[in-house]
Amino acid sequence: MVTFYELTPIRQVYLVIVILVSLLALLIGFSMVSRYMKKKTKIMGYLATMVIILAISLLLDPIFFSIYMIKGVDLIDLQTNLSLGITGIANIFLLKFVQDVFSKQKKGVFPVLFILLELLVLPILLINFFIIKIEIIGLIALGVHLLLSSYLYIMQWRQSFKLRDRIKSETPEDKVSIQGLKYIGLSGMLLFLTYLSFVLQEVAVAFYDAFSSIGFVDESNSSIFLPLGFLLSGISTYWLYIGYFVPGWIKKRWER
Repeated sequence: MVTFYELTPIRQVYLVIVILVSLLALLIGFSMVSRYMKKKTKIMGYLATMVIILAISLLLDPIFFSIYMIKGVDLIDLQTNLSLGITGIANIFLLKFVQDVFSKQKKGVFPVLFILLELLVLPILLINFFIIKIEIIGLIALGVHLLLSSYLYIMQWRQSFKLRDRIKSETPEDKVSIQGLKYIGLSGMLLFLTYLSFVLQEVAVAFYDAFSSIGFVDESNSSIFLPLGFLLSGISTYWLYIGYFVPGWIKKRWER
């Protein structure tokens, strides 16, 4: 059994952050569901579902890590495949949200292809992990998921700021919409940076000597980019929530 105090400092920070972020995402998700039950709209439904699924993918990390700490069984690779595959499903609902809010064209080849590919990521990763066990297949699936995710988050970022700038020039008195769109856009930016952090985690492990010499990665192959990525995902979830749902206390502040 491994205790918390036996973990490296980076691992300790990572574990605390991932638990807090997971609980925050769940809290925000249930708050969104509560708002949805009062005023049922497709957009609210998409957003609430996306956040709940994202929270589940985040929760898997401390659950599997706890199994490692208590039982000494390393299931980190399985957890990574599950979390990223489930995130792909969350991306489908985020795509529907972005389409309904920002896009005039809600049908076409790309949305169908995006949904199909993201739906295939999880089963491909699991089948490859348990049965086929060919590393390149898993890498291709993860690469496709990474590209689709990056495109979606950048699109959310750009479309939000584009609409914000238009409203700002046409109706500058609409401060709530302007601020809300800003935070929706910033949420997309942070989601993109979250994935970039996880890529940098792998880079830090691949170039261990260089990164360990400056204290960016420890002997457990955990880099500072790991807790940073989870921290960014928590902030992005919160910003997405306040950007679209705009709680009353924030609305009053923005209207000043």
